[in-house]
Amino acid sequence: MPAVGRTDCGYREYTETHIAFYHCIRAMEPGFGMKLTGNVMRKLINGKLDEALWAIAEAKVALVQERHIALQTIRLLEQTSKISIDGGRAISGGDPLTIGRLAKQSGIPATAIRYWEQAGLFTADRGASSKYRIYNETVLQKVLLIRTLRTSGFSLEVIRSVLDELNKNGPDHAIVAANDSLKKLELRIRDQLRGEHQLYALCRLLGLLS
Repeated sequence: MPAVGRTDCGYREYTETHIAFYHCIRAMEPGFGMKLTGNVMRKLINGKLDEALWAIAEAKVALVQERHIALQTIRLLEQTSKISIDGGRAISGGDPLTIGRLAKQSGIPATAIRYWEQAGLFTADRGASSKYRIYNETVLQKVLLIRTLRTSGFSLEVIRSVLDELNKNGPDHAIVAANDSLKKLELRIRDQLRGEHQLYALCRLLGLLS
């Protein structure tokens, strides 16, 4: 928010611009988060409209990607009548995947996949000849589900319980959790629209739009 002036008596003096910034921050935070919102506000204060708009655009692209992952997760789970896991290790069929191929197919960074594996959420097999970690369709499903639930703010312990349920009773509970996450993404894009409405009003007030 811009610096606040003071009256001769020392009281803070807020202007129409300060009020517009306040409303914009409140409107943007639910859809974009306070970190990005603060970054955008600082860019506007410095007159860097294009940089602010590109930051918003990147956040919206990320949300589209998260929706794609959620839909892919649901689709894969619905194709599976039951997933059996032995000690967290995938034993279902499917062509084996290296971590690079798994990352490419899922759209999830290999670093995140390794972190979740180290956390014990799943276990890779080892190739008979190369001894490299290999993954299959079951692990792909689990990785997508983990990402979907993490995006919605679930802790690793909650995700672990969902995966345990997936192991014991099949995908029904996991499908419900993934659909709940998808609904949260749909709410977020509406929150983003409300935030962008206030952002447009603020930019007009600041004279940043020709």
